[in-house]
Amino acid sequence: DSAIEDLFFTNNTVVNNADDGFKLRREDEGRMQVVNERPGQRRAVTIRGNTFIGNGFNAPSETLTPTTSEQRGAGIDIHAIHGSIDLQDLEIVRNVIEANTGNNTSGILLRAEADARVLVDIEDNRIRYNAADGIELSSRQNDGTDVRQVGGTWTKNTITDNGNHGIQIIGRHGLFDMISELVLVSGAETVVTPLFIGIEGVDPLDGKDRGNILESNAMDGITVNATGFISFANNSVKYNGTGGIDIDPGAPHTMSIKASEISENFGIGIDINANSQVVTTIRENVIRNNIDSNTSDAVVTGDGIELRTSRTGTLHLTATGNFIEGNDGRGVDLLNLGITQLKIGDPTLPMDTGRNHIVGNNHEGIYVVNTAAYDPDNNCVQTQDVVSTVPLLDCGPVGAAPDIMLHVDTNTVEDNGQGTGFIGTGLVVRAGTVGGGSSNWGRRDPSGDVERRGGEGAGIATGV
Repeated sequence: DSAIEDLFFTNNTVVNNADDGFKLRREDEGRMQVVNERPGQRRAVTIRGNTFIGNGFNAPSETLTPTTSEQRGAGIDIHAIHGSIDLQDLEIVRNVIEANTGNNTSGILLRAEADARVLVDIEDNRIRYNAADGIELSSRQNDGTDVRQVGGTWTKNTITDNGNHGIQIIGRHGLFDMISELVLVSGAETVVTPLFIGIEGVDPLDGKDRGNILESNAMDGITVNATGFISFANNSVKYNGTGGIDIDPGAPHTMSIKASEISENFGIGIDINANSQVVTTIRENVIRNNIDSNTSDAVVTGDGIELRTSRTGTLHLTATGNFIEGNDGRGVDLLNLGITQLKIGDPTLPMDTGRNHIVGNNHEGIYVVNTAAYDPDNNCVQTQDVVSTVPLLDCGPVGAAPDIMLHVDTNTVEDNGQGTGFIGTGLVVRAGTVGGGSSNWGRRDPSGDVERRGGEGAGIATGV
């Protein structure tokens, strides 16, 4: 096997190159090793203190799948293919990565294909004015056994003013390691380390906040469109052009969003779309003043938190200790076509820290719709961007039975709904007809009630 040992790329100016400013491509079982590291070097490959400007303006086309290719350039491009024996470990630290402006050129590209495993720490970089994304993470799966993955810790970065997203994640993320003594055992466990984007607190070495700034990007602050695990904490997500945080993985996904400010984005603060199983916790964030660019039309956007499940989707979400205020849309907006377990507030947390403050949103504070109305063949699909005075649609498969477990406990919900004419504007639950098709309408459950298909149950406790 070939190996790279202690690569230390520092204090260079890399400008105006037609292809990538820095490209590292690993194939097969090539290794990266730390042998005699420089002072301060923490990974086998270190890219530190460089300037990358104006690169990728004529990058070649790159094969992404057997049937697709596209032009892709970057200030820094890390591409690992095939072998999984070695975890490829790199760090990108204190670089200026700006104005790399070719067609579809990003600040940093990270890609793992087949069985490649990559760990990239990205710390204290200035990533601005790039034509496409600030950071793009992608992967390619050739068959179901591939273990491709990208992990790392990303802190203290300024990711602003990029032409697409601040961060775009379209590949498998987090590190998935088998417990070594169980590798050959059926049902061996996997230890998962999430991709860390921001960490709470300050760095004791330099006193800098360990969160990231994701602001003023033309599209979302961060968008996630692949399976994986993310810990997202202590970040500022503001002023982005199409929304703050967008989670639409299309496959199982787990994410925690904590201690961040998601404010003043054009569109939705936190947007989660579950087509598979999605597990999310939203804790101790400020989610406010997200913007509907035209509040006078019939399209409602600018929600603080918007949630949707498809007929195949399952969403488990807990929201505690958040300030959700002043958004042009709703505070929390759920459209359920599948299965949702939604917990808003938690009285068991100490010092009232489980309380959400859902205050002063232009539409409803909490708005929940449970419906079977999804029949695209007949142009009948319930959406959640309509005002609440619009009747729910009446369509969908007869046997569809979307189901919600809703727990709203220990919250302050006040002064919402100035922009709506609906009869209620604090907590609104609207239930369409679901679970039809039964031929036995008289069968009763043990309580004596007529047995329900798609019925509702609710409890309200210790609210204000």
